[in-house]
Amino acid sequence: GKDVERANDARRTVLLPQPVYPRAARAARQEGRVMVCFTLDERGKVRAPAVRSSTADVFNQPVLDAISAARFTPAKVGRQPVRSTACRTFLFVLR
Repeated sequence: GKDVERANDARRTVLLPQPVYPRAARAARQEGRVMVCFTLDERGKVRAPAVRSSTADVFNQPVLDAISAARFTPAKVGRQPVRSTACRTFLFVLR
């Protein structure tokens, strides 16, 4: 299959768990932002997630865990599901 960069049209989030706020970061009143990029396979499963940018390493693993459990509708070319790449940004904000 060919990777499709801009097949966003049909791609929708089916399930996107919220990352766990790290206890140490919460205790330190630390907020953060993590951008993770990944491949979506033809079934909408996340493959090879990688942190692209992060304000603090403490947030990386919770984001990788969350995105690994996420599900999306696969991108399509015509009616054919195809692999695609996507990025998501997660914010850790203290309420």
